[in-house]
Amino acid sequence: MRGAIKQDGQLVLQEVVADAPLDADDPAAAAWCRLEHRSPDLPTEGDIPAELERLRFEVRVVEDQSARHVALALQGWQGVVQSLEGAHPSHLFAEALVNEAELWARRISLMHDGRIRLVRWHAYAGGPGKGKARA
Repeated sequence: MRGAIKQDGQLVLQEVVADAPLDADDPAAAAWCRLEHRSPDLPTEGDIPAELERLRFEVRVVEDQSARHVALALQGWQGVVQSLEGAHPSHLFAEALVNEAELWARRISLMHDGRIRLVRWHAYAGGPGKGKARA
């Protein structure tokens, strides 16, 4: 990743993080991980800047976007529901829609519980010798 970004370039990264490891035996967490095709071993908020700094990026912004993410997801689902008013979707479409709704319901529930969060990092790719390098 570092080699693909020009000197003095910028990187914006968003990732789902967990402050504490998700319990793989917890049905809610396990179902979300299955639907997202993710491991329950999510990074922490601190893992990402540590790795970026190791790659000689200077992290300038860290922002928890969970509340905005949830609000936009709910707004999007409201639009989907409204667009389906009076419609008769095919069985295949309805099945896909239910699966997607389950994924988002589980994601939003875990975010409301504070078990996962969506965080954004904005980093600067300084020139040679710039930034914080870690051994």
